[in-house]
Amino acid sequence: MSATLFQNIFESSVEGILVVDKTGLIVKANTAAEQIFEYGKGQLEHKFIETLIPEKYRHFHKEYRKNYNKKPKARHSGKLTELWGLKKNGTAFPIDISLSPITADGKNMTITFLRDISERRSAIEALKESERKQKSLISSLPGFVYRTKIDKNYTPEYFSDGIFKITGYRNTAFTSGKVHFGNIIFEKDRPYTWNTLQEAISKKKPFSIEYRIISKSGELKYLFEQGKAIFNNNGKAIALEGFIQDISDRILLQRTVKRKQAKNTALLEALPDTMFILDSEGNYIDFYSSQNSKSILPQSDILGKHITEVLPQDVCDKIQPVIQDTFHYKRHNSVEYDLNINGSTHFFEARLVPLNNNSILSIVRDVTERKNAENTLRIRTRALAAAGNGVLIVDAKQPDYPIVYANDAFTEITGFKQSEVMGKNCRFLQCDDRDQKAIRTMKKAVEEGSSCKVILRNYKKDGSMFYNELTITPVYENQNELSHFIGVQNDVTQRIKENTLKNQMRQVLEMIVQELPLTEVIKKLVEIAETHLNNTLAAVILMDVKTNTIQKLISPNLPLEFKEKLEGVEINAGLCPCAAAAIYKKNVIVEDLTVNNQLRDIGMSAMQNQLKSSWSFPVFSSVKEVLGVFTVYSKVSQKPQKHEKNLIDGIINLLSIAIEQGKVRTELYESRRSLASYAQNLENEVEKRTRELRATLQELVETNLNLNDQIIETKAAEDQARTNEALFSAIAKKFPKGVIGVIDSSNKLIFIGGDELKNFDLTAKDIKNKLIDQIEILNTDQKNFIKEIVRRTLAGKHLSFEVKFKGHTYSVNTTPLFNLNEEINKALLVYNNISENKRVEIEILNALRKEQELNDLKSRFVSMASHEFRTPLSTILSSATLIERQNEPGKEEKRLNYVSRIKSNVRNLVKILNDFLSLSKLEAGNLSIDPQKFDLLPFLNGIIEEVAMNKKGGQTIKVTHGMKKTTISHDPKVIRLIVTNLLSNAIKYSPENSIIEVALNSKNKTVYFQFKDHGIGVPEEDQKSLFTRFFRAHNASHIQGTGLGLYIVKQYVNLIGGAINYSSTEGKGTTFFVKFPVNY
Repeated sequence: MSATLFQNIFESSVEGILVVDKTGLIVKANTAAEQIFEYGKGQLEHKFIETLIPEKYRHFHKEYRKNYNKKPKARHSGKLTELWGLKKNGTAFPIDISLSPITADGKNMTITFLRDISERRSAIEALKESERKQKSLISSLPGFVYRTKIDKNYTPEYFSDGIFKITGYRNTAFTSGKVHFGNIIFEKDRPYTWNTLQEAISKKKPFSIEYRIISKSGELKYLFEQGKAIFNNNGKAIALEGFIQDISDRILLQRTVKRKQAKNTALLEALPDTMFILDSEGNYIDFYSSQNSKSILPQSDILGKHITEVLPQDVCDKIQPVIQDTFHYKRHNSVEYDLNINGSTHFFEARLVPLNNNSILSIVRDVTERKNAENTLRIRTRALAAAGNGVLIVDAKQPDYPIVYANDAFTEITGFKQSEVMGKNCRFLQCDDRDQKAIRTMKKAVEEGSSCKVILRNYKKDGSMFYNELTITPVYENQNELSHFIGVQNDVTQRIKENTLKNQMRQVLEMIVQELPLTEVIKKLVEIAETHLNNTLAAVILMDVKTNTIQKLISPNLPLEFKEKLEGVEINAGLCPCAAAAIYKKNVIVEDLTVNNQLRDIGMSAMQNQLKSSWSFPVFSSVKEVLGVFTVYSKVSQKPQKHEKNLIDGIINLLSIAIEQGKVRTELYESRRSLASYAQNLENEVEKRTRELRATLQELVETNLNLNDQIIETKAAEDQARTNEALFSAIAKKFPKGVIGVIDSSNKLIFIGGDELKNFDLTAKDIKNKLIDQIEILNTDQKNFIKEIVRRTLAGKHLSFEVKFKGHTYSVNTTPLFNLNEEINKALLVYNNISENKRVEIEILNALRKEQELNDLKSRFVSMASHEFRTPLSTILSSATLIERQNEPGKEEKRLNYVSRIKSNVRNLVKILNDFLSLSKLEAGNLSIDPQKFDLLPFLNGIIEEVAMNKKGGQTIKVTHGMKKTTISHDPKVIRLIVTNLLSNAIKYSPENSIIEVALNSKNKTVYFQFKDHGIGVPEEDQKSLFTRFFRAHNASHIQGTGLGLYIVKQYVNLIGGAINYSSTEGKGTTFFVKFPVNY
């Protein structure tokens, strides 16, 4: 084949062709390619391929070309999801590309075949949109579309998704042959349905038919079907196509409309409303008030009068503009007002409806109880929002668990506003401090959907760290689906700091008891002060009492220059606060060092080192001598707060003990050393005198005199040692809220002291030097326990634990003590009374538990109330809309049907509100029994007539009784509530065409009720929770209800001294037995 032929094929190709080398340079381009990209003849050659690609894709294309050149291979069109080209004028458009690698003249190149697919892409999108609209139209139909074969099974070729809502079966159940539509048609309707179809097919006419089916749940449904047969070219029927709709509601409404109309009068009588008709001037021209409604005046005092003659002026001023608006715009209105009736305020709601005869219908209802209930609910909701603990709620259904609620206390604790945290994960509170055991515990609980309680480090908006005591609780919706987590947080930083401080103080006391060097003890106390007093540096100045001079200044963190300045101060000069505290023996607080002229030098040095204030406190000995000064230098101008002063007082007490003990220990050491030196000298002297035994009598006398002097000095040293021991004993006796004891290896209590002994009516003298087994206030177990603790301590262990004794809780720490040979020979036991801390901890835990229970109750209440109100309100709204659209003459029957639906759902709402009001009264304890004499049998029949309006088709209530005397004395409101709830449940959970049996008997001033139905029954695993608040059995979750009815019945039965029991079998029915005492 010639090169000319190849060139002609190249140029005549309808597809664009580009020849590109491995650098991306276009070597050759045919006419079609130039036309696709709108370039002139030859303008594409020697351009880089990226020139023809939109800017945002060029980088990716270079990477792709680089990888492709490493392993070139053919790639057919459509292998990538979407590719774009760029025309010369800058317009981007979709293209289809195929690649084919070649080798020409020893060079690797790629032939690129291009096609503009803009039109094809538009066509595909149009087709998708058309399919979407068709699918949306079919799914929006109130039924389902079908195409089936012509057989008695209705073998499907196509069923739309609406079949599931009607039958309860998925499409796949029919298409797989597991279920046949012909088999779910009600058996008695099958011949009629089949014959109707055959007749329509024979006449080649469309057909419409009504019949019944049995759904998957066993429910009987009425269907309307409209369709036609599809014929082939030979005139043979090959399929059926049509539309099927559920008309059960319409059939039921048609059946019940006459019964509803007959009971309209009874319904009006049962409504707690007063109805007025007013003319355009505001005069009452008609009036109706049922026995259940509350009217402020009798009918004769209202008819013919103007509203200003009946109602107070302030109420008239509120109502008259609404009346005029109703007349003028011919629209419904409502207005609320309150009246003082018999000394109490009652709230009323008036609904105004324009009538065709130039008058207004006013329906007035007393809504006092509803208003009170709403106010109670509002107060409880606001109380939760104002709770002292931070509350967070996160959505467990969304990725990364975003925050959906935060209360005001969360903002107060963290500083973050609610708007700043919504939609975020809670981990932002941890900043970079993620390596915490508590976080791992929380992560595990979240993964398992369980509760947990931890204390972790969190960070406020200003960056400061706080300890967060966090309780996480999961929230599950229906079918155990995890929906949310609730986090309750509490800032326990102060509690953690107090515990830390307490442990640190205890460590210092142990250091003092163990006789560690004074400098180490003081450095530890300085460290405690600087840790718990923000922005401060601390110093301890030790005084020489005899010379009244500074002996030593201990402050690890004070600037060196400032320390040198202080060390050069003379005590008597009074040139610094610490000197003044030592001289005047009182606290010296300098709020600003720079403005005190007497402290000019110290003030300048302090300012240079960013120290602005100082607090100096003298440290006294047991005899009120100044041992030193404890000074705190702050980086801000301030005075010590109360909690800071309390901390400083504790540090000063420990300083006093440590310094005085150090002095005593030093003096004792010096005394021992002097005594040892003297003893050695004595030995030398004795040896010397022995050698000089034959000296003169005068010398012997002089030697004896010297020896007597030395004995006197030795006795003085022994007295000093006893004084020091007494000082240590005094320290131990004053040990606050605790006991210090020392026990030797023979279990003898060789020392005991402390303020806590008085709680046991003991003194140290009572038990000192006694064996543990000889201490009478201890029982055998306690004695064995102490001996075991002593044994382990003498083995070299430091122990810490808590014990209870005589109604108090003690924190116990033990430490081994060493003799001069560095051998353990005694055990030190330190008891601290922590009963108050334990009590506070228990109170906090109880408060948190109560708050958690309140949170759980609120969540369940909100979830249930929103679900139960939604359905009736939606039905009322839709019915009202349909009434509005069908307001022309001739559609009265339809309007009455929709009015009946509204009334039915209003009753449901009233039932729910009554349950809430009863629950509120029960919890508030505002119920009282008001006995009245009445005939129980007519009373029961009246209740049955009221609840009969809710009966399903074919349901019958059968009453039997064996009472000789039916007149009793009791509270009819309580009896009505119990009977109404149990009868309503029997109707609600029983099928159509079933019998509900009510039996009534009495014996020995006790009435016995029995309510028996043949309904769905209660599953055995749910029966234990039947009388629990908000509980719904799992087989009743699809039936409307609040879960409060049986709980309220149980409470009322208990209130009147009765009892309620039951027996139930799932699928067969339930029987409730109620008994209560009565008087005749």
